[in-house]
Amino acid sequence: MEPGVKDYFRVIVKRWWLILLAAGIFGGAAGVYHEAYSVPEYEASTKLVLNNVQRAGGTVSPDYNEINSNLMLIETYAEIIQSPAIMNKVAEAHGEWGKSPKDLMNQTKIQTNPKSQVMGITVRDLSPEQAVAIVNAIAQTFKQEIPQIMSVDNVAIFSEASLQDSLNPVTHSLMYMITIAVILSVLVSIAFIFLMEYMDDSIDSESDIQRYLNQPTLTVVLQMRKGQIRKGLKNSRKNIIVEPVKLSRQHKA
Repeated sequence: MEPGVKDYFRVIVKRWWLILLAAGIFGGAAGVYHEAYSVPEYEASTKLVLNNVQRAGGTVSPDYNEINSNLMLIETYAEIIQSPAIMNKVAEAHGEWGKSPKDLMNQTKIQTNPKSQVMGITVRDLSPEQAVAIVNAIAQTFKQEIPQIMSVDNVAIFSEASLQDSLNPVTHSLMYMITIAVILSVLVSIAFIFLMEYMDDSIDSESDIQRYLNQPTLTVVLQMRKGQIRKGLKNSRKNIIVEPVKLSRQHKA
C-alpha cells in the first residue's frame, strides 16, 4: 500500500517538536552571527558612455561602423578599468584612503551590455562617502588615461555617483538572515524526519500492521506508563488490607 498525503503529514506531525527546535536554533544562531560579525556595506555607481571618436584634427565621425567598433571595445575597456594601469594611478592620487591597487580591484565591479555603449562601474565600501569618492575617481582616471592607452578619445562620464543614492546599505538585514535560516532549518528538519521514519522499521500502531503486513489485528496490548503502574499497585495494596478488616467485623457480628 503506497503512502498518501495523510501519511506524510502524520510523519511530520509526529515529530513537530524537532522542526520547532531546529527553527529556534538556526534562527537564533543567524541572529547572533549577524549582530556579532555582519558589517553594513554601501555601493556607489557611475556610468560611462562610449561616444563617437574625436580624432586629432577635431573631426567627428558619427557613423554606424564607429558605433559597432565602440560596442566591440566594451569588454576591452572593462578589463582596462580593473587593470593596474588605472588602479595604480587611483591609489597613488588618493593615499588618504589607505587602499592598495588590489583592494580597489576587489571592490570594483564592471557592468557591460554587448548591445549598449553604456558601461557601469560599481564600488562597494564600508563608508558611503568613500564608495562615492572611489568610483568617481576611477571613472575620471579612466577617462583621462584611455587616450594614451588606446589612442582614441571616445569615453565620456554619463552620470556620476552621488552620496544621496548610496546611503542605504546593500548587505542583508537581520530579519532577512533570520527568515532564510528558519526556512532552511524547516526544510532540513523535515528531510531529517523522513530519513528517521525511513530508517525506523518498527510497528507502532494497528494501521502499521494493516499497511505493512496486510493482516487483521486480533488484540491490542496497551502501553502503560510508570505512573499508571504505580497507581495500580497502590490500589491493589489497599484492597489487600481492607478485605481482612471486613471479614473480621463480620465474624464478631
